[in-house]
Amino acid sequence: FLYSAFQYSIEQDREADEDPTGTSHKNKYYSGNKQILYMYCIILSDYVKRDIDEPLVLYSALQRFFGYYANLMNKVIILLPEKQREIHLNQLYNPGDLNSASSEYRSDILMTLFKTELFADLYRWELTIDASKPFLLAEDKFIMLFDKQIDGTPQLALIRNPSELDHFNELIMEKLEDARCVTFNSDSIQEYLDRETAEEEKLEIDKKIKVLLSTTQAGYEPDHERDQVADFYGNLLEGGTSIYMSADSIASFLFKAEVIVPDLLTLDLELNDRINYLKRIRDYVESVKHASVHVINTPLNSLSLLLDGDLSLISLVHPFSQKVKYHIFSSSLIGPELENACVVSDINVSDYIDRQISQAQLHH
Repeated sequence: FLYSAFQYSIEQDREADEDPTGTSHKNKYYSGNKQILYMYCIILSDYVKRDIDEPLVLYSALQRFFGYYANLMNKVIILLPEKQREIHLNQLYNPGDLNSASSEYRSDILMTLFKTELFADLYRWELTIDASKPFLLAEDKFIMLFDKQIDGTPQLALIRNPSELDHFNELIMEKLEDARCVTFNSDSIQEYLDRETAEEEKLEIDKKIKVLLSTTQAGYEPDHERDQVADFYGNLLEGGTSIYMSADSIASFLFKAEVIVPDLLTLDLELNDRINYLKRIRDYVESVKHASVHVINTPLNSLSLLLDGDLSLISLVHPFSQKVKYHIFSSSLIGPELENACVVSDINVSDYIDRQISQAQLHH
């Protein structure tokens, strides 16, 4: 790995001397799992540190959840830099390939999603694309083209020549014109709800998102606080929906008074008010028999809804932009992940809230 890194650095210096504009940069080729992994890490690490004050925009057809390349890239460990830069990652995938790819390899989808959001602002796009020949485009920087040789050996082509890069960029932008975005943030979620087909489709997930968006500030109208909690959770649970709250979101709400996911949306509340609000959540869960409300151990402040229908939702707060993100997933895809996280976490909601409240009171 170090040899590859030194060699890459030396070649970069030589190219900078011989061709400062980059117009004559030659394509580079690598083959084999190990060399591809090495160069993927080295090249991305290099460009992540360049022009750090500018957003780095990525378009990737490398599958992160399923298939051969997900298995390969799952070996990569991402170390967050001290100064985090703005990275936008557009993940492109063909939903029709998921069944065949999942038989080859399936990652921990939930953890992969959260870990990706830790270093990049992730947006997922559904479109028709050849999953066997993925790519990674860094806008105005480079494109990595992945393929396999006749004997199945993976190979990687690195293209940085501006004219070729422009060509690939145009092709990808054309593809995106017919793509369907399934990730939204607090700025774009209303546009999704107002889409032309919304009235005709009458999706259950749209109703749940509207419930999340209608959340009032915790502590507002004190005389009706208990009713507000009951109405909010009752509306979310309606129709057989299960709620999964991250343990971190409850702790952040209680100890830091952060603005987090809609179920605990708050601004400048005193500790006693935050404690009272959590108590009302606890009391509601205890009062409703078999209420499907769970606390799970996952990174980031998040709230996930597993619906009885085809689509479900993972909402989270992006650590860099501090905007609420909404990821729409197939229920059959994300359902087993959420249920497994619940089993592994093994957290009783009421007990967990009580413990957090006790710690907060102890340290106040």
